[in-house]
Amino acid sequence: MANGVIQFIFVLVMVGILGTVGLYMNEKVSDKAGLTAGDTYYNASTNVVSTVETGWDFTEIVILALAAGLILSAIFAVFGGGVKM
Repeated sequence: MANGVIQFIFVLVMVGILGTVGLYMNEKVSDKAGLTAGDTYYNASTNVVSTVETGWDFTEIVILALAAGLILSAIFAVFGGGVKM
């Protein structure tokens, strides 16, 4: 079970790295092409960036929820009702 979780986290990290590189390349292409706010590619790239920012906010919420779950699990373990990991 732990090995599968580690592999899943590894895949998420790799997807995040590839997505970050893709966004960086997209920004450089947009800068070099001299696009303005009226161009379709420029509008699409700004929409992608705003979507990724929303994704990061969601990821932060998930991380906080996981941390809270682990803390609650540890607290209940002290009183004998903990979740076995």
